[in-house]
Amino acid sequence: QGKGGWFARIVAYAPDKDLALLKLTERGALPPATLYTGAVGDGADVHAVGYPGNVDLAQGLDVGDVMSPTSPVKTRGNVSAGRSSKQFETILHNASIGAGNSGGPLLDACGRVIGANSFGALSDGSDSEFYFAVSTREILRFLRAAGITAPATGVPCRTQAELERLENERLADA
Repeated sequence: QGKGGWFARIVAYAPDKDLALLKLTERGALPPATLYTGAVGDGADVHAVGYPGNVDLAQGLDVGDVMSPTSPVKTRGNVSAGRSSKQFETILHNASIGAGNSGGPLLDACGRVIGANSFGALSDGSDSEFYFAVSTREILRFLRAAGITAPATGVPCRTQAELERLENERLADA
């Protein structure tokens, strides 16, 4: 672990789906993220997490700086359901991403992975910007083909208020 980073090697790669599986080459462990396998609703809140290069450039960072771990950039947006790329199943959203976000997670409101950010629709400044994340279904297929079982759940994301309401209803029925 050099300066807080990790060294890894590529175990599997799917260039047609913009996915790669890495394995740490040194002792250490990273907590696994939970993949959400349920339907992602139109308008759902999402957060993109990654390391867009334009942020590094704006900060005046050079290659040496970029090789040291920095805090990820987080952006918020919403899902625009009903669209996918022709190449593979994607999630269309408007949480801003840039070069360097590829492979970073697209998270739901509960912090579960619903996709891996991949690419964006180019805008000439007069159009809305939209972005695509490789769907969890594609990620799970890729991982299974590599012999990996990932933590996953289909339980819907609930707010604390919803959980309390459901618990109160359960207690009232008991």
